[in-house]
Amino acid sequence: MKTTTRGAITSRIRKTIKAETQDAFITDRYIFSIVEKHAAWMLRREDNTMKIIRMINSFNTLDYVPLKEVDKIAASCLGIKSNCIIKRTIDPIPDLYEGYFGPLIRTVGSIDGSEQVYPTTALQYTKLANSKNFKYNKTKYYWISEGYIYFPNIDWDAVTVDGIFKDDISDYKCEDCKGDTACLAAQDRQFNVPQYLLGELENFVRQEILALYQTPADPTNDKQNLIRG
Repeated sequence: MKTTTRGAITSRIRKTIKAETQDAFITDRYIFSIVEKHAAWMLRREDNTMKIIRMINSFNTLDYVPLKEVDKIAASCLGIKSNCIIKRTIDPIPDLYEGYFGPLIRTVGSIDGSEQVYPTTALQYTKLANSKNFKYNKTKYYWISEGYIYFPNIDWDAVTVDGIFKDDISDYKCEDCKGDTACLAAQDRQFNVPQYLLGELENFVRQEILALYQTPADPTNDKQNLIRG
């Protein structure tokens, strides 16, 4: 997957703004907050046309996500009548961009890639599991709640997750980079939006920031403080 970094996209936008507004003083944090805002709606738009999901190279893979067993209460599926083993990711997965049809996940599957797990919700699965013909259903399911992925009918120790994540996934893969410790500086972190959207994205960000400078000064609303903070 050909990618860019947070630092690279921020730097490009800063240069175009400086070329048009010499006295512009804007923090990297502010620029990137506008980048993320526009990236979110643009990916949702693209997903609505089924374009993103077909672009395999736009996704990153968590190739080993360990699981542990949890009870029905933790899994929010108390209504399941039969006994079942419910597994959950040990840690929350990194935040995913939301598409038109839900989180931008292409596949969740077994480590060897031989089996795929399909999205549902705790409520939908409970209704399904209590139906009289469910014993013939061999489909494997998952749902996401508060950042964790739940698996009500697999007994694996780990899964793979292929998605478009909001942040660089290096920290998730690195055992030494958990919690408050980051493997990469902010400017070096991967920006996981497909390359073909970057030109349009940067233009939207540039227009929004320049509009702040073109708006007449309002003594009750200091926009300069907003972009300097």
